[in-house]
Amino acid sequence: MEGGSSSAADHAAERTTVARRRATGALAVGTSAVAWWPAFTLGAWGIVFFEQLMLLWAVSTAAFVVLVVAGTREPVSRWRIAALLVPTAWLLLALLTPTGQEGRVADAAQVIGTVITIAGIPAMSVLLLRVASPAAEHVRDRRDRLAAGLAVLTVVVMSYGAGVLHDRFLTCGDFVVSGNSAPPRCTPGEPTLG
Repeated sequence: MEGGSSSAADHAAERTTVARRRATGALAVGTSAVAWWPAFTLGAWGIVFFEQLMLLWAVSTAAFVVLVVAGTREPVSRWRIAALLVPTAWLLLALLTPTGQEGRVADAAQVIGTVITIAGIPAMSVLLLRVASPAAEHVRDRRDRLAAGLAVLTVVVMSYGAGVLHDRFLTCGDFVVSGNSAPPRCTPGEPTLG
């Protein structure tokens, strides 16, 4: 009889491990899917596009309202809730800066916006996945968090590098046909991908 209970315990432990790994994978893949583009644009164009900043602002504002009004099953620290307001602070700073004018405030708004986006999109993705998906709550183990974090960091760094080296594998036509402007140093030519 003991062999049967040991087998049941082993089977339950295996199911838990599989669930943890799936949740870690979902967290890493979901976050990487959102984080690669800002890193690529920073590498290719030297800036993070305004759409990415505004997307981060919209998502963080929605998450802030939901967390404050509806709450979660587990308490969320006040620091995390306050962090959701950082993109709004950036937006207010940007609104105080006259469009098209250069200066310290404008430079600060651009640098802050870039940092917020590069750091904030992965952090926001993690928070939203944890709020929206019960499976993401299984990513509590230090090793699982490290694995997910390293996966996302790898994608972000490699995306930035691909943006910097875009002229080696993409042409100006690839950017134009995708609806983007051609970045500096792009290789002239028709689209090569697709």
